[in-house]
Amino acid sequence: MSRDIRQYLDIDSFAAYLAINNLIVNMDSLGGNGNNYFLYCDLESGQFTVLVWDMNESLGQFWFSMTPNYELDPYYESDHPWNHPLRARFLEDERFRRLYETKYEALFEQMYGEGFAANTIERFAALFGRENAHRDLLDQQTYDGSIAYANELLSQRKAFLLSQPLLYE
Repeated sequence: MSRDIRQYLDIDSFAAYLAINNLIVNMDSLGGNGNNYFLYCDLESGQFTVLVWDMNESLGQFWFSMTPNYELDPYYESDHPWNHPLRARFLEDERFRRLYETKYEALFEQMYGEGFAANTIERFAALFGRENAHRDLLDQQTYDGSIAYANELLSQRKAFLLSQPLLYE
């Protein structure tokens, strides 16, 4: 990777950005179809940081593949119609790939090993359930079905990723 790009892009946060979007199967992002992100420029350092935006299609909600949505491999090489050139070029660089793998493994452990994702879903579902009982915002059975879907996808995603070499080489 050219040293010049490190002057202009926060490589560390970009690796984390790609990893988290992969872990939650958010293909409606720079890692997938190239959409739904902002570039923030730190005027002091002159570096850009990629920021997430519009994550409503995460957890496999936006998918055009022949494989199940939870089977997106850690390097975005699964059967999907996009090959975003920026993502691909970075992952071809050995130093960046190692940084990405380090971020990926740490975020996997936090999300799945420490139960952050499941605990967060449970907390928000309970909060919504309490408010919905008073305000009748949404059919509770429909909402509960969405929660069950998210939990099942995360369970399948975790099992699939544990079968991938990246996480236990």
